[in-house]
Amino acid sequence: MLENLPVETIEYRLSPEEQVCSCCGGNLHEMSTQVRQELKYIPAELKVVKHVQSIYSCRHCEREEIETPVVTAPMPKPVHSGSLASPSLMAHIMNQKYVDGYAIIPARKAIFQIGVPLSRQTLANWMIHGVNRWLSPLYDRMHQLLLEKDILHADESTLQVLHEPGQYQPPQNHISGSTVLEKKDLQSSFTIIRKLGQAKMPRNSCQGLKDIYRLMDTPGTIRYLM
Repeated sequence: MLENLPVETIEYRLSPEEQVCSCCGGNLHEMSTQVRQELKYIPAELKVVKHVQSIYSCRHCEREEIETPVVTAPMPKPVHSGSLASPSLMAHIMNQKYVDGYAIIPARKAIFQIGVPLSRQTLANWMIHGVNRWLSPLYDRMHQLLLEKDILHADESTLQVLHEPGQYQPPQNHISGSTVLEKKDLQSSFTIIRKLGQAKMPRNSCQGLKDIYRLMDTPGTIRYLM
């Protein structure tokens, strides 16, 4: 369980002056050791990284009034121009959102507790930028691969997303997902209610599909064959 973790070793030894036998006054030697292990938690921290880009010019050309070339040292481009977002912070927030399933509010509180009062709108803008830049191409590729299959199965279950006092609560939210079905996996117990001219699935997911059927399923769940 602990094999892949870094190890910090702290040794506790007697000084040479203390290595004296309390009985006869002779020198002590190390007979053995005993080891105790514990897991150390290192809290997250934020630090400011200043990117200082040097700009160079030619003094000879300046003195001779020749056209002076200006050379700028190369520097990595920011992940989000005009913001404080770094690659590591952007990756951390997106990982919390899409891997751990956390909302933006807990992420903002965690950063605030470290000492940086970033607004929820700022983090939301970072998320939108990150999704458009890195996740949208991945989504488009997955969508393309899904459409290459003969039969797809989609699930659209109702879900209450927010419970904020005093805020308007949408009457019905949906969480949607699609997967691939082979023809041999179709179950005869599915009952087709009616063929839909336009499904309630997101329009981007329905583009390129020939037929969409709505299937009877458990209450609160809408399922489609496409």
